[in-house]
Amino acid sequence: MSHPKILLIEDNGSDAYLLRRSLQVCDSSVEVTLLTDGESAIHYVREQHAVEDEEHPCVIVLDLGLPRYNGLEVLRTIRSESALNHVHVVVVAGAASPSEEESLRALGAHFRIKPSNLADYESLAENILELCRSRMSASKTA
Repeated sequence: MSHPKILLIEDNGSDAYLLRRSLQVCDSSVEVTLLTDGESAIHYVREQHAVEDEEHPCVIVLDLGLPRYNGLEVLRTIRSESALNHVHVVVVAGAASPSEEESLRALGAHFRIKPSNLADYESLAENILELCRSRMSASKTA
């Protein structure tokens, strides 16, 4: 894997645009794949067992409030798919209940409040890319 591959699962076009743009400002080589609902995300996850490991995303950014299947349902599917269960997942939402936050932690996800301004998007992008670089480094030494 020579450059970061991020899977962004977000139904809000403005949020998706701002995060994608922030990621590309931080690292122009980043590849971002966008899915806009829980159903397409679950389909994507279930198809990953047939994909070469170097083609998997290094980080999945997942909106908690998705149509069709919510982010928690998608996260459970990610963790049940052996090809992706080791991938960092960053769940973003405007808010989450304490029980949702506990479920996210139990499933090994990083929870972040959705950014409200450009500086927050850039900070989130930097955090995502740090997670991606740590995954890329770990896979080189494995």
